[in-house]
Amino acid sequence: MDSDISRYKLIDGNYMLKTIRIVLIGGIVLLSACHKKSKQSSPVPPANVMKSAVTEVLGEKFKTLPNATNSLFLCMKKSETGNEIMYSTHVVIWDSVASKIIYQKRFRGEKIRWYDNDHIQVTEIPGIVREDERPRPFLVNVKTGKKQEIRSQKK
Repeated sequence: MDSDISRYKLIDGNYMLKTIRIVLIGGIVLLSACHKKSKQSSPVPPANVMKSAVTEVLGEKFKTLPNATNSLFLCMKKSETGNEIMYSTHVVIWDSVASKIIYQKRFRGEKIRWYDNDHIQVTEIPGIVREDERPRPFLVNVKTGKKQEIRSQKK
């Protein structure tokens, strides 16, 4: 009979130890899950950084065109100059690698597009158009700002 009592004490002791372990482990898990984590400032997605920076310069509703490698973005917005016939296009180039605006300028006219990865092709419309004069496109290196005439059309 003494062995039966000690056996029940041993079973009850093991059962109690297991129960205590489960309760402790469950409590730790519950506390760690409920622990308020410190709020870290989450980084702003690159697209939102670009939109915010370009919106400061151009305002809302601008057109965006990436270059072939998606490393630079041509952002532009047409603006009225008061005269219904003439308008200008404000151009901003966003460098997605450096996360900053690297070039900005206003051009007369509307034909502005990527020529290659580092150049935009601009066709300014002259104020007074003569019969013998046609708008001549030129290139702008968006990294240096240098302008060059196009001798033969690439595209």
